[in-house]
Amino acid sequence: MKHFRFEPFIDAYANQITTMIIANPGYYPFHVTKTFANPRAYPLKSVAKYLFQQNERIHIHVQSRLTTNYSRKPELFVRSFDFLDVSNTQKSFDVNLECPDAPHIHSICLVHHKTLSSFNRLRDENFASVVTYKMRSSDADSERTIKAFPTLKTIHAEPVPIKEIRETLSYAAKLLENFSVQKKMNEIDFFDALPNPNENSYRPNMTLRPFPRKAEINQQ
Repeated sequence: MKHFRFEPFIDAYANQITTMIIANPGYYPFHVTKTFANPRAYPLKSVAKYLFQQNERIHIHVQSRLTTNYSRKPELFVRSFDFLDVSNTQKSFDVNLECPDAPHIHSICLVHHKTLSSFNRLRDENFASVVTYKMRSSDADSERTIKAFPTLKTIHAEPVPIKEIRETLSYAAKLLENFSVQKKMNEIDFFDALPNPNENSYRPNMTLRPFPRKAEINQQ
């Protein structure tokens, strides 16, 4: 690929998102951050692939909480622009890409005004019912806490003024400023956009399995 230039990339993305908001004034932008359990010994390629898979499943689950029959209402889907990040990228270019630490995903999310109140209810509870939920035990006398996404730790969302879209996007995508990351962009996906255009992907499909087994990594 041609040499990646961070500032033009951010300008193009920011213009796209801003234009989308202006054309659809019913969209409300948020900066959403999802943190995950530390994969420790897993290489960056496996971490990126797995986290974006989990991110899409979490995205679908959140969408199902925003409206009934969500799969039949594509016009109400949250539009999400997602970027992988790891620890230490804000203060240093010395990033461990062999065994990345504290992986997380920053997103610019556009929430439809018809689902805004439901989204804000999830925000008010810090998305606790997405990270974990309570299931009644078989004896019906007790509850147990279930994690639908074992590696998901937290979700945090804050509204973003339209004039701050570019600044927020620059922060979300800051891992891409790293030259070592830029050299890996042909083999690793560091950013994504949802919803997936494949309609079948918006059917409930969650996994309870945490990071991939070593055998799967060796096959990649």
